[in-house]
Amino acid sequence: MPVMESIRQGANSPIMKILFGAIVIVFVFWGIGGQNMTQTLATVNGTRITDTPLQQRLRSATRGQALAPEVQAQYEEQIIVQLIQEELLLDEADKMGLEVSDYEIALNIMQDSSFHDADGKFSKKLMDQALKMNGWREDRFESDLRRRLLLSKVIRSVQEGVGVTDAEVRKQFMASQTTMNVKWVMLSPDLLKDDVPVEDDAVAALLAADEDRVKSRYETEKARRWSQPRKIQYATILLRTDLADGEGKMDEAELRSRLEKVLAEARGGTSFADLARTYSEDLTAARGGEQGMQREDQVDAELAKAMVAVGKDGVTDIVATPRGLVIAHVQDIREAEETSFDDAKNTIARELIAEGELANFTEGLVSELLGAWKPGAPPTARLTELGLKLQDAGPFAPSSPKLVGAGTSPELVAELTQLPDPGVLGKAFTTSVGTILVEVTAVNKPSEDEYATIAPLIEGQILRSKRDGFVAIWMDDLMKRADIERLYMPLEEI
Repeated sequence: MPVMESIRQGANSPIMKILFGAIVIVFVFWGIGGQNMTQTLATVNGTRITDTPLQQRLRSATRGQALAPEVQAQYEEQIIVQLIQEELLLDEADKMGLEVSDYEIALNIMQDSSFHDADGKFSKKLMDQALKMNGWREDRFESDLRRRLLLSKVIRSVQEGVGVTDAEVRKQFMASQTTMNVKWVMLSPDLLKDDVPVEDDAVAALLAADEDRVKSRYETEKARRWSQPRKIQYATILLRTDLADGEGKMDEAELRSRLEKVLAEARGGTSFADLARTYSEDLTAARGGEQGMQREDQVDAELAKAMVAVGKDGVTDIVATPRGLVIAHVQDIREAEETSFDDAKNTIARELIAEGELANFTEGLVSELLGAWKPGAPPTARLTELGLKLQDAGPFAPSSPKLVGAGTSPELVAELTQLPDPGVLGKAFTTSVGTILVEVTAVNKPSEDEYATIAPLIEGQILRSKRDGFVAIWMDDLMKRADIERLYMPLEEI
């Protein structure tokens, strides 16, 4: 007799009431329903996988919503791989002799909260309604449930062989609960390249052999490095036209008249700085209108034009700007400069050679510094000479060293999680921004009482991680050894 029918007839029997109190096993419904098999998507050790379960699961995952072709293809690929893996798991279940009993089926059905009434008890009426509403046939529902439970049994059987030793727990505990303090120094390529010794003969040889390479670097850097725009140092007096009076407007003619009187005083010899402090409505008034040295392209175009026209020590006519009417006193003008290739080529050639030798230079410097760095006594004089900064960091967890500005180094993390005793780490570590040297100055280890409290939690975390990892590797091995033929590749169809 099918399990579903047995449940109907015996829902109120003593045995069934006992089952109500059993442990809860959560069952996730996969797309269940009856459709005729159509297209074969793949074969797994001779077993066909059709598009029927694919469409059922796709509809369940997307809730029937239309997807962009590339997104649907990704969904389809994930589901097909899942179906292939399930067929392999079912093969393994058969080899292991695993089965799902009717008792297990009944237990899971009755513990399904979807079939519980307001009092939390199993209701065959609610079960019938749920099956009807979702279009589930009883035999197919039972079959799919049996399949899900069998797959779970296979996974559990594989996981049962994975354990955790006390040594693993203690190692993880120490790595997560220990804190460290360190001193460290960054050997930055940008700082060290100027220290790489380059002979004049080497510069001459590079220019003779490969001047085009040097010129290419010059052209690349020309706008940023070898060209300087005109710069103007000046002070201003500003009467603002963007400030409204009580009637919501500003009389520009009146402002111009006032500024003309100030201009006359400035050209007549009155201190421009004093005039700015008295009349200017700019925030720079307190410092005599000083604007500093600015590139010409950073100044209002009309004002810059007027300042260039009057030249050094001149005072401009009134210039209208978006903020108001302004006059300027030109204190200095530095004309645009451009370093020619001939003047720049030796510097560029020297830099190219230094860049090529930087790795060897850094390696030699690492050996020198590590040889001179004693616990608690870093070679500060040599570091200062090189322009390198010794920094302190910590306390931090070994797995998450907080060396601000040092970049990331998985190798350093691995070294620190071994919980070395205080001392200089005997090698350099390459990070995303340079090379660092590290001295562990303090290791602060947790107590045994803390271990007794936290160990069970850590053991659970490690066990879950190891089991998931083992199953993934085992599943990958099954896939590699299986006879799998893919007949439909969703990602290739778009």
